[in-house]
Amino acid sequence: MNETAIKQGLCKSNFAVAHGMHHYNNYSSALDVAKLSRVALSQHDLLAEIVNTKEFSMPSRINRSYTYEWKNTNFLLW
Repeated sequence: MNETAIKQGLCKSNFAVAHGMHHYNNYSSALDVAKLSRVALSQHDLLAEIVNTKEFSMPSRINRSYTYEWKNTNFLLW
């Protein structure tokens, strides 16, 4: 993971465990998180679509008369 991070230009990050759970030797700078986000969004179209969705609704599978509604509150996206 660390070799891939370095190839992507993440110079101030270290990944001690692959599962993503807390570990004292995991760290990233804000710039590295931004770089990683850019790479992830450019390589994964579904992720980009989800992140750019302003509103989404879906009927409950248990109670069809109820509809779940999500609203993206990140105003920096639009």
